[in-house]
Amino acid sequence: EGRLALARLLSETNRPAEAIELLGEAESASAKAALAEGYLAAERYDEARALLEEALRLEPENTRALALRGPVYGRAGELASAAATLEKAIALGETSPEIRRNLALVYVQQGKVPKAIAELQKASEDAPSDASIWFALGNAYLYGKNGSRAAPAFERALALRVGWPEATFNL
Repeated sequence: EGRLALARLLSETNRPAEAIELLGEAESASAKAALAEGYLAAERYDEARALLEEALRLEPENTRALALRGPVYGRAGELASAAATLEKAIALGETSPEIRRNLALVYVQQGKVPKAIAELQKASEDAPSDASIWFALGNAYLYGKNGSRAAPAFERALALRVGWPEATFNL
């Protein structure tokens, strides 16, 4: 568990090579998912996808592997698969606000703006200090042609990440 947690932290802090080296040959579904996260951080998407598929063959309800596989599908343009994978992770109890944000981004690409907004509202309740969620919520409101609701979301994103150029521009 400690190695997996350290590998995830290394991946999240832009040190994917160290995460990949730490995990070496991953045997369990959780280790494969952690190793895939390192590959994703290193932009080695094909290797990450293969590991996530292996992890889910071993453990079909591994919510971390599902949560990571959703964006891999989304990046490949497989939006229906991305949405289904992320929805399954949430249905199985994955609670990370990042997953709801990722699902919302897929919904926006699919033109399902009200569903995207609902997911981002839930995510913002769970992670009120995450600027990226507020930024995504502002964008979803813009896609839904609701500038009056977008502005406060962008203002919140800017309060949390001062000087953010994209949020400033969208506001």
